[in-house]
Amino acid sequence: MKLKKFPSLFLFFHLITLPSSTWISSSEIRPFPGEDSTIWWEVRLLLITKGTYTVNEGQSSFPGSYSFAFLWTGCMERDNGDFLLYRENVSLLEWKAQETAFLPDNTLVLSPNEFPEKPSFNLNYILKKEKTLIIDFNVEGFHVPQYKSEHKFYLHLPISKEHSLQFSNIDYESFISFGSNHISLKEKEIYSKSIKKKFSWKWRYQNWPIAQKKHVYFTNKHEVEVEIYLTPHSKKVSRN
Repeated sequence: MKLKKFPSLFLFFHLITLPSSTWISSSEIRPFPGEDSTIWWEVRLLLITKGTYTVNEGQSSFPGSYSFAFLWTGCMERDNGDFLLYRENVSLLEWKAQETAFLPDNTLVLSPNEFPEKPSFNLNYILKKEKTLIIDFNVEGFHVPQYKSEHKFYLHLPISKEHSLQFSNIDYESFISFGSNHISLKEKEIYSKSIKKKFSWKWRYQNWPIAQKKHVYFTNKHEVEVEIYLTPHSKKVSRN
C-alpha cells in the first residue's frame, strides 16, 4: 500500500482497556500503522463555529464576536477488535474575532491580530461501546474580555458530549438549546464505503456574579457544525 497521503509520523493514540469499552487517548509518537493490518481508514473531522459574548460591568461593556474552523486529519486501523487512531495534522483554517470596549471616556476595537489568545482543538480519544464508536473532542477557549478589564470570564467553546460528561467544569449539556453534541458512528457503517456524518447544535450560557456589590453580566453563545468523513482502504498482507 502506498502511503502518499500520510507521509509523516503520526501521534500514536495509546490503547487503554476499560471493563466494557475501549479508550483511545494521545500518548507517544510512532510511524504509520503496522503491516499486520488488513484495513484502515482515512479520517477527517471538520468543526465550524461562530459565536458572540458580552461582559457588562455597568459603566463599561465588552461585546465580542468570533468564528473559526478546524480540520483534523489522520487515520484509523483495527487492532484485535478495537481501533487505533493516528493524527496527521490539526489546522486552524479560519479565525475571525472582534471585541469592542465601551469605556466611560473612550471606545476601542480589537481586531483578530490583537487577540493574544486563540482557540485550539483536541481530538482526545474514541470510545468503543458495544457496536458504537463515540468521539471525544474539545475546543480550548480563553478568558474574555481580551481588553484589560476588572472581571474575566472563561469563554467556553464547543465540546462533545463524551468530553462534557467527564471534564467540563460546567454542565455544558444543560445549555444546549438545539441539536446534539453526541458524536458517534455505528461500527457496521464504516466498512463498505466512504461515509460522512454531520452534527450540529446551538449553545447559550449566562452568568450574573456579584463582585464587591457590583453587578456583572456575562453571556456566551455559539453555533456548531461538525462533519466527520471516513474512507476505508484495504491492503494486501504478504504471506511467506
